[in-house]
Formats: sequence, structure tokens, C-alpha cells
Amino acid sequence: MGRLTSLVRGDIGRALQSLPENHRTVVVLCDVEQWLWEEAADVLQVPRKPGSGPTSQAARPAPASSPPRSSSRAGSAKSCLGQPRPPS
Repeated sequence: MGRLTSLVRGDIGRALQSLPENHRTVVVLCDVEQWLWEEAADVLQVPRKPGSGPTSQAARPAPASSPPRSSSRAGSAKSCLGQPRPPS
């Protein structure tokens, strides 16, 4: 089992190294360190969800008559990939 673990770790390490640094940082924070995706987005100063940045907002037409949506995700404890966060 030790050899298999070593091979898998080597594959994961090579895969991480092949990513651009900003992508590697997100993977490490969310999947290795188990940060919430909101925490990682805040620390990295990026939008919390795709399409929510200022350029995306400006390009998107306003809805005709729908009420404003709440962006609060209070109580959400999910990792970057949307998986439940393990207990601390």
C-alpha cells in the first residue's frame, strides 16, 4: 500500500505543479487545507461565484421585474467544490 500511496502522491504533486500558480493556490486552499470557497475568494480577492465580478455585472441586463436575490449564504459550510466541510 505504501508504494501505491507514493505513486498517487507523486501524480497529485505533478498535477498541481502543472497548474498555473493562481489555480494551484485555489486547489490547495480548498481541497488540501479544506477552506470554504467563500474564505478562499475573500483572501484571494476574487468574486465569490463565477459571473459575479464587476465586468460581468455591467454586461448583464437587469431583470425586468424579479425581486432582488439575497447573496447571503449564512450557515453554508461547503468546501470550494461544494462538498460538505468536514467537522473541525
